[in-house]
Amino acid sequence: MHFSTIFTTIVAAGMASAASDKIVEVTEYNAVALHGNKETNNAALQASNGRFALKLKNQHAACNRGVTENEVTFNINKDGELSLYTWGNNPQVAYVDRSGMGQGILAYATYGDKGFNYPKNAETKGWKVAKNGDLTFGGKGFLACPNSKKAGGSYTLWADVGIKNPGGNKNCQAITVRATKDKNPVSCVYSA
Repeated sequence: MHFSTIFTTIVAAGMASAASDKIVEVTEYNAVALHGNKETNNAALQASNGRFALKLKNQHAACNRGVTENEVTFNINKDGELSLYTWGNNPQVAYVDRSGMGQGILAYATYGDKGFNYPKNAETKGWKVAKNGDLTFGGKGFLACPNSKKAGGSYTLWADVGIKNPGGNKNCQAITVRATKDKNPVSCVYSA
């Protein structure tokens, strides 16, 4: 009797362990801007210097096997968090600051020695890819704001929080970000 109790406990523990080790399938995505002006339409979503952008000449990502990628690859977990598809031990997670100070800033943080260093009002949960592929945060779309000509004609992305030109920008435009499944994703570490 003592043996059967121990055996049952061991089998139950093994089954619980196997259940917790389930492999969770994650879909990797790339995305492009739609419905902007002719300069931003179909421009790839990029990640560089802790922000999301369009039309950068080079996003300066360090990619697996030395591959050069000029678009960001990401996934969204079951909690609605968007993670950049990275390699190594330092995940990179997107956040939005919809407060009056942040005005919809769309950025990402890299995990470091002290964890993630998010701004005070940063939100990480609320990302979704709709059936048609539209990427949203909190059910809203995004704005593309042109950078200076010195920046080479690139655009910085912001979450739409009802401010026409956030962060002191000018000539921002509403865009749709359309995500598509990446069947051959390349993992990269994006500049912080």
